[in-house]
Amino acid sequence: MSPIFTSVPKRVRGPVALEAIALRRQYPCLTLQRIADELGYSREYVRQILAKAGMPTRHYDGRHCPVCDKALHRLQQETCSRACYHRYHWVLVACDYCGMLFERRLSQIIAHGKNRKYKDGMYCGRPCYAMMQKDRPRGW
Repeated sequence: MSPIFTSVPKRVRGPVALEAIALRRQYPCLTLQRIADELGYSREYVRQILAKAGMPTRHYDGRHCPVCDKALHRLQQETCSRACYHRYHWVLVACDYCGMLFERRLSQIIAHGKNRKYKDGMYCGRPCYAMMQKDRPRGW
């Protein structure tokens, strides 16, 4: 028995199904239409075969999540989940006064660096900012 044959459920073990599954495994970037054209069947039939076998029915376009490296299938999708989105857009920063770690959006940090108004550091909250202003000498 071939390794492809043993890992496929019994209900999709026909010759066409095995060939469709083999093409999907070998070339994940092929669309359903390209696989159907190769086999001489309809796109819907190939989709049903792959769905019964528990394989992805959408082709992989080469995009992946920048955080966990999983495949992305939707065009507008930037990350694979909300957790990855949070980890990608929020970074840990140390307070310049007390040293405590806190999270800030990456866009805020970039804007903070460009704006001269905020040249005196990043703080975890108003109390640390107020304490820094008290400790700072006049005319600084």
